[in-house]
Amino acid sequence: PSDPELYLATGPFIVDAWDAGQSVTLVKNESYTGDHSPEGIDTIVVRFIADANAQVTALQNEEVDIINPQASSDILTTLEGIDGIEVLTGPTGSYDHLDLNHDPAGVFGDAAVREAFLKTVPRNQIVDALIRTVDPEAGLLNSQIFFPGVDGYDEAAAVNGLDVFVDADIEGAKALLAGATPSVRLAYNKDNPNRLDAFLAIQASAAQAGITVVDGGLAADQWGGALTQPETWDAFIFGWSTVGAGVSGVPQLFRSDSDSNFGNFNSPEADALMDQLVRSVDPAEQVELQVQIDEILGQQFFGLPMYVLPGVFANSDRIAGIEYNTWQTGPIWNFWEWTVSE
Repeated sequence: PSDPELYLATGPFIVDAWDAGQSVTLVKNESYTGDHSPEGIDTIVVRFIADANAQVTALQNEEVDIINPQASSDILTTLEGIDGIEVLTGPTGSYDHLDLNHDPAGVFGDAAVREAFLKTVPRNQIVDALIRTVDPEAGLLNSQIFFPGVDGYDEAAAVNGLDVFVDADIEGAKALLAGATPSVRLAYNKDNPNRLDAFLAIQASAAQAGITVVDGGLAADQWGGALTQPETWDAFIFGWSTVGAGVSGVPQLFRSDSDSNFGNFNSPEADALMDQLVRSVDPAEQVELQVQIDEILGQQFFGLPMYVLPGVFANSDRIAGIEYNTWQTGPIWNFWEWTVSE
């Protein structure tokens, strides 16, 4: 609003300017009295640069001070070769997954075709090429609901059947297809290098089993909208930014009538378990119910979780106090601890 008195803000910054699709400018909130007011920083300009290489160039050219690009071996190698910057890496709270469209009238209305397609996905090869080059200790994500290290993950991974989808099983896929040669429209963000590479790996592998994977790549500003139009895709590679689904997130993502169940997954048995889950206040029972739901998702070939995304922060040496953090807020999470030198 034009009248600053109408600003609704209790934090240390307020929005001063907004350039749609380009940047947002935050200025110090003079009325803030909390503990998170940074010393010597009156303005923070957050720029939106979708391309990771362009972020690196902007940092190198001193157009920005801090970047949070998508991690890849090429990006990491480039950053480590630039003088005068600090590079921080670690896991993130985000993960990529491959979801299938379960519309009974679609190509994946047949469970055998779903299973056959998933058998062609070279998950381990994809993680080797995209993730382990950044994080050598990275493993496959083997649950739709839990993150590694969280209570329930090991139990779910032991029963959901995802352990058979490690390396591509072309002969197994062929046996399930029994001579059929289905065509699959695979959608993804084509401006995301990792997802483009994952698509190409899946396309090449599936072709060996007689499955034609049609390139459904979409621009960065289009793929999100396409998720809500399942009539345009049969499979979709995208990500969730959350450390596991959580109790309330399970029905949001997987319940038959949920708006976020983009692929039309429908299981009355799973729905009944989700009804119990949201009523339960017993943490042990919640984990048990989620494990059962994860097992059903695996049995019905909902799709494949792929990997937890690695993360990277990089900043110029004129900024001190940047610390790595797993969460969605990225490097800005501890701005009150930053110091700037000229």
